[in-house]
Amino acid sequence: MRSGLTLEFVRKENKPIELRQQTTKLGSEEFSLTVGGRYQSLKDLPKPLRMYLSSMFPSSFLDASYEVIRERCFLTLAFTVKGGHFYTFPAGQSLVGDFPRVLQSMIHLPGLRGNPERTYAISAVGATYAGPFQSYAASIIDGWYEQSSPSLATLNHYLQDLHLASGIMTRKVDETQVELRVNRVAGQNSSFVSIADVGMAVSQVLPVLVALATAKKGQIVFIEQPELHLHPRAQLDLARIICGAVERGINLIIETHSSLLLLGIQTSIAEGVIDAKNVALHWFGRDTDGVTCVETAAVDRDGSFGDWPEDFGDISLEAEDKYLTAVENAKAKQRKHA
Repeated sequence: MRSGLTLEFVRKENKPIELRQQTTKLGSEEFSLTVGGRYQSLKDLPKPLRMYLSSMFPSSFLDASYEVIRERCFLTLAFTVKGGHFYTFPAGQSLVGDFPRVLQSMIHLPGLRGNPERTYAISAVGATYAGPFQSYAASIIDGWYEQSSPSLATLNHYLQDLHLASGIMTRKVDETQVELRVNRVAGQNSSFVSIADVGMAVSQVLPVLVALATAKKGQIVFIEQPELHLHPRAQLDLARIICGAVERGINLIIETHSSLLLLGIQTSIAEGVIDAKNVALHWFGRDTDGVTCVETAAVDRDGSFGDWPEDFGDISLEAEDKYLTAVENAKAKQRKHA
């Protein structure tokens, strides 16, 4: 029945960002809750919320006063019933629908993904991944390797597409540690070496590829700077892998500074690899007061999206122009002194 949620945050000087208001849509109606809001009785609550509570809870909770409190990222209600007994919203019930479940199932890869290691701690792998995803990557690969999972073949295919390795395998060191070994030369099993003995690119992009291979349809995958340490050609190839994941139904949020990665996505749109309606671009900047502002650009069927931010693509053009001008001036001086 719930179909929308809006959160409003506020930042006070020298204080962290705080959640101020939450607006929930129930069918065709919506209601808002504000931090610290109080309601003396059920009839004081917004109508959609009043109707919802009346249908969900016993009368003992309805004959109460209510206070809006924060519960992690969201706002909820606390109940004070007759006799002074205090209750938070009953477990298993939520004023924000499936949003907590969706967030808990999200895969997150930060920009800092650590250095390559000789061995990795074995982590318990379940349906969700608490914290940064890279700490689970080695254990996931180990499970795929032991079970000869098709997901391992997908991962190997990704590595080959990026021209980083022809395959990957694991080796149990003991009950708590596993080693990752990559094959540098196709068809030669003797070429498997520790991931710590190859370039940084492999260790940085590997969790990204594992996340894309393990994510389910509808799952959110949030990746910061997937292009880290990748050769320009590999950045273009990674764009195609990302587009393929989106077409499989994975919801990808990518934070990037790579114009090549963006160009690769545009090319995939123009070639029909991915539908333009499945891509949106959000440019982040700051206004004169230092407040973050966001501009969203829809993408056309040919991959174009209008003007680039002033400080993005123009910098490359300015740098090239400055270099060519410097070369021309240097040659002019040489001719003058010849």
